[in-house]
Amino acid sequence: MNDLVNFLRARLDEDAAAIDGLMEKSLQDSMNRDKFLTHQTMVMLSGVDHLTVAVVNRQLRDVESKRRIMELHDGAHECSTYDHNGEVDNCVWVTDWNDCSTMRLLALPYADHPDYRGEWRT
Repeated sequence: MNDLVNFLRARLDEDAAAIDGLMEKSLQDSMNRDKFLTHQTMVMLSGVDHLTVAVVNRQLRDVESKRRIMELHDGAHECSTYDHNGEVDNCVWVTDWNDCSTMRLLALPYADHPDYRGEWRT
């Protein structure tokens, strides 16, 4: 297994776990607060909670979409990549995860992570 793939899978697993943890904590905090609120205040908070749920669900779908993009770029495939001048080359046969610009771009949001490698930057 490639280091870039392992890195991305680990970060996505961490993201999903963090999102699940935040949602669980948010729901628990909400239940604790609701014991002491009037009906009117609870109705106002329920709108915020629905917004929280929508954002969390969007974040979970974001993690899932990145996992699916990784599936599409598994193994040898045609891909748009950046050439040595930084120009887009729309039809390159890629055989290594490290040569796939899409995979390297998926790793870019984690550039501040200590395991991120500079050579993955596109």
